[in-house]
Amino acid sequence: ARAIASALMADPADPRGLDAWAADAGVSPKTIARAFVDGTGCTFREWRVRVRVHAAAGLLTQGVAVQEAAPAVGYESVSSFIGAFRARFSVTPAVYAARSR
Repeated sequence: ARAIASALMADPADPRGLDAWAADAGVSPKTIARAFVDGTGCTFREWRVRVRVHAAAGLLTQGVAVQEAAPAVGYESVSSFIGAFRARFSVTPAVYAARSR
């Protein structure tokens, strides 16, 4: 689980889901899911969202546009990205970027 968490921090846009990570590790998805919660304190999905929106926050503070930041961290839909970002930071990515300048 730690290796997966580290890999996601290194590449937030990695599209592999839990099943693919489990197959790569040669274990069941359920085993990885349990290990992930034990090792990180949150589910795989929650971890991925946190990593992605925090990586995006860094990009936004560097002046990267929302439409570019979303796919750079693995979101296919800008609106999904905005929703996830707002849920984590309580503001839209555009507002976050403007406040960070």
